[in-house]
Amino acid sequence: AVAERSAETVVISAIAGTAGVGKTALAVHLAHELAREFPDVQLYVNLHGYEPTQRLAPTQVLDRFLRALGVPADGLPTGVDEQAARYRGLLAGRRALVVLDNACSPEQVRPLLPASSSCLVLVTSRDRLGGLVAGEGAHLLILDVLAPEEAVELLSRTAGSGRVGAEGQAAEEIVRLCGYLPLAVRIAGARSATRPTMSLTTLAERLADERGRLSELRTGDMGVRASFALSYRALDVDTARMFRRLGLVPGPDFTREVAAALTDTTSETAEACLEALVDAHLVEATSTPGRYRFHDLLRLYAREQTQPEEYDHDQDATLLRMLEWYLDAADAAERFLLPGRKRLPYERTGRWHLPAIATRAEALAWFEAERASLVAATHEAVKCRFHFIAWQLSDALHVFLKLRSYLGDWRDTHQLGLFAALQAGNRQATAWMMTGSRGNVDGQPIKLQEAIDLHQEGLAIFQDLKDPDGQARALSGLGRNYIDLQRLDEGLPYLRQALAICRQTGYGYREGVVLHNLGIAYYLSRRFDESIDCFQGALAICQALSDSWNEGITIRALGMAYCVLGRFEESIDCVQRARAINREFGDRWGEALSLQGLGEVYYTLGHFEQAIDCLRGALAISHEIGHRWGEASALEALGGALHHTQGSEAARNCWDEALTIFTELGTPQADKVRKLMDSLQVSGDNTSRPS
Repeated sequence: AVAERSAETVVISAIAGTAGVGKTALAVHLAHELAREFPDVQLYVNLHGYEPTQRLAPTQVLDRFLRALGVPADGLPTGVDEQAARYRGLLAGRRALVVLDNACSPEQVRPLLPASSSCLVLVTSRDRLGGLVAGEGAHLLILDVLAPEEAVELLSRTAGSGRVGAEGQAAEEIVRLCGYLPLAVRIAGARSATRPTMSLTTLAERLADERGRLSELRTGDMGVRASFALSYRALDVDTARMFRRLGLVPGPDFTREVAAALTDTTSETAEACLEALVDAHLVEATSTPGRYRFHDLLRLYAREQTQPEEYDHDQDATLLRMLEWYLDAADAAERFLLPGRKRLPYERTGRWHLPAIATRAEALAWFEAERASLVAATHEAVKCRFHFIAWQLSDALHVFLKLRSYLGDWRDTHQLGLFAALQAGNRQATAWMMTGSRGNVDGQPIKLQEAIDLHQEGLAIFQDLKDPDGQARALSGLGRNYIDLQRLDEGLPYLRQALAICRQTGYGYREGVVLHNLGIAYYLSRRFDESIDCFQGALAICQALSDSWNEGITIRALGMAYCVLGRFEESIDCVQRARAINREFGDRWGEALSLQGLGEVYYTLGHFEQAIDCLRGALAISHEIGHRWGEASALEALGGALHHTQGSEAARNCWDEALTIFTELGTPQADKVRKLMDSLQVSGDNTSRPS
C-alpha cells in the first residue's frame, strides 16, 4: 500500500474477513512494520462497530483524535463537519498512519479519513466495505483462514511446541475442528496451556462433539461464540432469519434456490440476503458461481440460533420445504437421464423455482454439483422422519449414482430409502426399494446374495399387492442378479417369467428391459442367435417408445453380439450408431462404452491401430468423467491391442494400471488381468513387435 501512494490521494487499505480470522492482528502488525515511514503521527482507535452499546460515532472518534493532536479542550469544535475539517487540516502534509479497527460501515469511517497523500489509513471490518472501495478507492484485502500447517504452528505457539510435537495427529485434528480459524486455534491452544494434565487427544475428542464445540472454544473472557454473536446481532431481521435457517442445510454448500425454500421467499430476495451475509463474512461465496457455504464453526453457531428463535413447528416446516425443493429438483433432472423409466409415483409440489435443465448433459451436470447435498438431504429426511421424502429422493438418485459409479453413495441412499419405507409401513415403496437392489454394477460385487434375498421379499410383496408390473420388475432384477453371479440356469427362468407378465399386461417399457437382460443372459450362455433376437426385440420397443437413450444401449449390445458371430459390418454399424446417440445426448459415459466396444470389434478384425485409437478415446473419456471401472476396462483392452503392435512391455504397462484400479475397486476382473500379466512372464516375450 505504501509503494502505491500517489501524489493526489490518501491511500486506504481495508482488511476484511470473518470474525476471528485475524484482521486486527494483521493491522497492528502492519502498523508496527510501517511506523518508521510515518514518524509524524500515529493514531489508533477501536470503533467497536459490531457492539451497539460501545460503537463509537465519528464525532466521538474525532474528539479523541483532535485531543491527541494537541488541540486544547477549549478549542475543540463540536460539529462533525467542523471536527473533520480541523482534523484534516492538522494532518495535511504530515506523514501520518491511522488505524481504524472494527469498522461497521463506510459511514462510520468516511469522516475519519485524512485528505493528504502523505497519510496511510488501515481499516479493519467484518464487512467488505464496498462503498469505501467504490467511493474512496480503498484497496480491499480479504483474509481467509489459515493453511493447515500454519494453524498447527499457531497452536504450537500457544499450547507449546513440545506437546504439539508429541501429539502431532491430535494437533492436526484440533486445528481441523477449529476450521483453521486463528481465534479458535488460539483459544484451543490456551485451553491446553492452562490445563497441562489434559492431553491434546482429549481436547480433540471433546471438540469432535458438534453439540459442545463452541462451548469448548472459550477461555476466560474470549470465545468464538461471543465473537460470532457480534456479527449476527448487526444483521437486519430478514438477513438474520436467513442466517439461522441456512444452518439447517445438511450438505456442504447451497444455492439461492435452497435459501429461498428455507425462507419461503423468491430466489431474488434470497440472493439479496445471501449477498448481505457474504458482505458480513458470515457466509462464503464458493469458487462455483451461484453457490455458497458456511465456515464449519459458523454453521454450528447458526444452528444454535435456530433453537431459541424458531418454534419447533416452524423448524419442521422449514426443513420440509428445503427437502421438498431437493426432491422436486432431483425429480425434474432425473427425467432427462433415462426417459421412460418408471419410478415411484410422485407429483411435484410446483412451489419452487427449479433449475433450468433442458438436456441430459445439463441434468448430469446439475446432479454432479448437488450430489453431496442430495445424499445429505436423504440422511436428513430419515433423521427428521420425513420418510416419504427419503425413499423418493433415493429413487430419484438411483440412475445418476449408478451411471457415474458412485457406488458408496448409491448403497447409502438406497439403504436409507428402504429403511424409510419400512419405518413408514409403505409396502409398495418397500417392495420398490427392494427390487432396485442391483447386485453388480460395472463388475463390482455388491453383496449379490443379499440383493437376491431383497428381490425375493419384494416379489412377495408385489404378488400380495397384485401389482403385475412390480412383479415383472422384481423377477427381472432377480434374473439379472443371478446372471451377474454367472448362475445362468437359475437366472433365465426368472427373466422368462418376467417377460410373460409384461406381454400379458402390455407394458412395453418393462418388456424392453427384460428382453435386454435376456439378451445378456443368452450372450453369456453363448446362445448368440437367441441373444440377437432379444436385443432386436428390445430395440423395436425403444424405437416405438421414442426411448433414444435406451436405444443407444441396446444397439451397442446388439453390435457386440454381431461381432461374436463374425457379422463385422453390422457390428461396426450398430456401435457407431450407438456412439452417435451418446453424443446427441451428451452422454460421455455411454460414448466411452461405445468407443470401447468399437475398439474391441476392430481388435477382433485385427485392425489394431484403429482399435488403439478407439480404446485410447474410451480411456480419456473415462478418466475425464472419473469413471474408474471404465478406465480399468479400457486399459485392459488397450493392453491387448498394444501387445500386437508395440510388444509385451507396452501391454504390461496398461495391464499394471488396470490391475491397480480393479484391485482398488475389489472387482473380479483383477484376477483376469493377473492371468494376462502372468502369461507375459511365462512366455518370456520381450520382442518389440510380435508378428
